[in-house]
Amino acid sequence: MKFRCLSLAFFGILTLPLNQKLGWEHLEFSNAKRNDVEFTGSGLHISVKESSSPLFFRLKELIAVTGVRIKGELLGIPNISSQDKEGQGSSDDFPLRVGLVSSGEQELNWFQKLFAPRWIKEVSERSQPYSLGRVLFLTVGQTLPVGFKRKHPKSELLEEEVVLQVSHPGAFEVSWKSPSPINTYALWLQSDGDDTRSSFEVLLKELSLESR
Repeated sequence: MKFRCLSLAFFGILTLPLNQKLGWEHLEFSNAKRNDVEFTGSGLHISVKESSSPLFFRLKELIAVTGVRIKGELLGIPNISSQDKEGQGSSDDFPLRVGLVSSGEQELNWFQKLFAPRWIKEVSERSQPYSLGRVLFLTVGQTLPVGFKRKHPKSELLEEEVVLQVSHPGAFEVSWKSPSPINTYALWLQSDGDDTRSSFEVLLKELSLESR
């Protein structure tokens, strides 16, 4: 077990770059094909074609995040049928998840790495000099109410909170405040269409972090 002394150096508003690839890593899951991603003058364009893949952005320093602002446009949404429950089974697809990757106090040991999912290994490898604590996803959903929270069934390190409910494609904007600062060292973006066999597009125009 390793314990680290963490320093927080940033205060104010940090706007992430969405028109250039610099700083972003496009990862992939072992059981799903990757989304198509393009950095444009209008923002970050994600094309989902029955696919799912994460975008990872490592911050230059640890930030005590107290709020997040997200602005964009949904050009389509996942196909959630009236018989399915969003977020469960074959309906675990959301148009957008913005994940705050926070620091913890314990690194994965060799035994945990042996059995950990691939995404946990990849995030852990990219976390130095910090240790992976959890990922809190701020989620745009369709049927789940704003404020709905859960531990993700696939990993105890994943938590999810619905911050916006949309019933149809179009422009969206949301500002979320944290009840307490979250010591964040990376961002994890994800749009999903693999479970529901959906195809749609997301244009992310603004993503900013607030810290005090």
